[in-house]
Amino acid sequence: MKQAPLPKAKAGSADRITIANADLSREPAALAGVREQARILASEGDDSRAAPPHPVIERTLAWLRKAKPSDIDIVAADRPRLIKCEVASSSIDRLAVSLPRVVRAASLQGFERSCEACGLLSWKCR
Repeated sequence: MKQAPLPKAKAGSADRITIANADLSREPAALAGVREQARILASEGDDSRAAPPHPVIERTLAWLRKAKPSDIDIVAADRPRLIKCEVASSSIDRLAVSLPRVVRAASLQGFERSCEACGLLSWKCR
């Protein structure tokens, strides 16, 4: 496992990222090939480009921003038509960046959103 130092972080945020290197030498060739293709597809995404908005994400973020934090500063979304999550109130903006990227990464891997009518964020393989 390697730990790569990052540029100076804002107060309260992580100051390093951990990259774990798994030993895949015992993996069957077919599985290793599929894993490598998935890695290549995931690497094609441009993190500097904003991911398209998604209504479930927008509703979830709005709920979290209005929610009253717990005594340890945690807000939670656990309602129908929202993404179930718990996050520190100070991290909602970071979540607003991360969730659309998850949607975009899933799309790059060949998954598409489903169940828009009921408001759930679920996935089916294309």
